[in-house]
Amino acid sequence: MADHDQVDFIFLVLNDAKSGKPFQQIACEYGVDESRLREWNRSFGGMTRAQIKKVRQLEDENSRLTRRVAELDEHNHNMDSALSRMLDDAI
Repeated sequence: MADHDQVDFIFLVLNDAKSGKPFQQIACEYGVDESRLREWNRSFGGMTRAQIKKVRQLEDENSRLTRRVAELDEHNHNMDSALSRMLDDAI
């Protein structure tokens, strides 16, 4: 499902949840796990479609940056190890 479709789906489901229907009924109607519905409600409840989209974009960016930092940390560790070995060999 494309991200904008997922944002629209989340917004639609959460708007239905505002009606006062039980989460279990809404989850069944939309084919969504009830725990996922509650997670969406905690994360996005009361937000506009644009706000949900922005939060999703920020989550994706944060995930990408977290992976990049981990890659750079590993690279830095490897460089430190190589430099340490070179210095040990020189002494």
